[in-house]
Amino acid sequence: MKRSLQFMLATGLAVVVAATGMEIPQAFGATTSSTAASTTKGAACSIKVVRSKTAEGPEVASGSTQLLPNENARIYFYASQRGDWAMMDQFGKQIDQGVRQSFVSNPLPNGKYTLTFTPKDTKCGTWSTTINVEPVTIYQGAEGSGQKIAAKQIVNVTELPAHLQFTASYPGQWTVGGINETVYETKTFQFTVPAQFAGLSIPVTYVPNGGDDDSSTQFFIQAGGKNSTSSGTPSDFDMDVVSQVNANSTPTEEKEGLAQNASVTIYQNSLYKLWVTPNAEAFIKDRVDYHEADPGFWTVNNVLATNDHLNWNDTALNLASYGAGTYKVMYLSKTDATRQWTGTIQIVNDAKPASSRGSCDPVESGTAPAAQPLTLLTGKGAILPNGGTVTVSSPAELSDYRALKLTGTHAVKTGMQKINKDNVKTNIHYVHVPKLEWVSEPLTFGEQHEYSGGRISSANRVEVRYNNEVLASFAPAAGSDEEEADGETALNLAAIIAKNGNKAGNYTISIENTLSNLTCGYEENADSYDKVLGTNTMKQTYTLTITLK
Repeated sequence: MKRSLQFMLATGLAVVVAATGMEIPQAFGATTSSTAASTTKGAACSIKVVRSKTAEGPEVASGSTQLLPNENARIYFYASQRGDWAMMDQFGKQIDQGVRQSFVSNPLPNGKYTLTFTPKDTKCGTWSTTINVEPVTIYQGAEGSGQKIAAKQIVNVTELPAHLQFTASYPGQWTVGGINETVYETKTFQFTVPAQFAGLSIPVTYVPNGGDDDSSTQFFIQAGGKNSTSSGTPSDFDMDVVSQVNANSTPTEEKEGLAQNASVTIYQNSLYKLWVTPNAEAFIKDRVDYHEADPGFWTVNNVLATNDHLNWNDTALNLASYGAGTYKVMYLSKTDATRQWTGTIQIVNDAKPASSRGSCDPVESGTAPAAQPLTLLTGKGAILPNGGTVTVSSPAELSDYRALKLTGTHAVKTGMQKINKDNVKTNIHYVHVPKLEWVSEPLTFGEQHEYSGGRISSANRVEVRYNNEVLASFAPAAGSDEEEADGETALNLAAIIAKNGNKAGNYTISIENTLSNLTCGYEENADSYDKVLGTNTMKQTYTLTITLK
């Protein structure tokens, strides 16, 4: 069986992947269905066992042989129903067991093992498979005559382009990281390192047939020479960074327009995904028709990034998948050799530190009130219920409503005070402002306490309505320049009702007491803080209905 793959780079250099393999023996990843015959009552019982950590994977027939190519690796199986697992070594000694549907072995030394699965359903028979743990050997060159390659080994190539051949003792899958080139079910793998990869470390991963991540071998090709990033002026080509804080969040642009040789620090409190891409808009919209959405080769600290660090079309690198740290990132366009970019990105797995900011001046904020509830009392001192209704049979019973009193909280001026406006000892700038305090005591109806330079203020408004008609109101004069407006010390409700002809119906007293204080704070804006001045306002309301029969 012969297979070949070829792709062309923009420079005209070719990366050629060719493979010549052998017929695959049954021992490698057998996928025939398994049906265990019933041992009782003559009924059939189908058991499906797959070689996988989950229910998805190649099905394994009972009685087949499985290869585990790497010593001290683990092997995984998943059954279609619950049962008991037992693993024996070649001497018949039980070395592992399990329950439930899934099974994962302990690390297995070289040798032969038997794994059995007995379903909980007694109508079903026992399933079994033989597992051979045998080492895989990889050679640079032909099998048996080339140099042996160990995991993580670095193969140095001094002159480019370089044509390399690797051979494994078993057929398997070969992948060159970051270029989306993979060949399957072959022992021999050929790879041409183009001159464009000078200075880079290129990961190559081999997974034997029937193997998984635990049985894979990865080594590196170190290409000699120095890579040149001659992309023209920095303004011709730059990079963006897109952040995504969790699986449910929308990707958002974190940084834009990173020029050549840029060095930036990015904070992400819960490290999830940080994509480096030539165009954030194209990436977020998942568009491929943008010129800037150009697939490329990505390197991190001069190592070609493998596919698990890239998005589906190689137009973005998920730098967060490397964890927190400082990384030299390089991008090489697959379609235009002039489009190259290099920069340094530091990822900090923490909240962004607060930027330095100024402080609020003493004259810019006042204390918030600890307000007491509004209370309305009769001339005899009886408390009238807020939100309640009082029924009066005749005008003669309104004598207690001739001098209603109001108590609550308001601002009171107690004098003047001298303060340092700038709040620092090195720049003393005294100003004189009214000294105001919050006081809870009797209020006048329609009063106002608001002073120039004061940091707190208060005012109340009162209305008396008959049904929906306003009979009387008490409030500070609109547009008045007075800082202090004295209201009425008492409310003669009986006189207001009499002026209305003592008509039967509902008379409603509505009071609104407004308490305000200046506020000062800082609002984060990009990489700085802006001072925000405002006013905090508290409104208290009181309503009482007098029903005259």
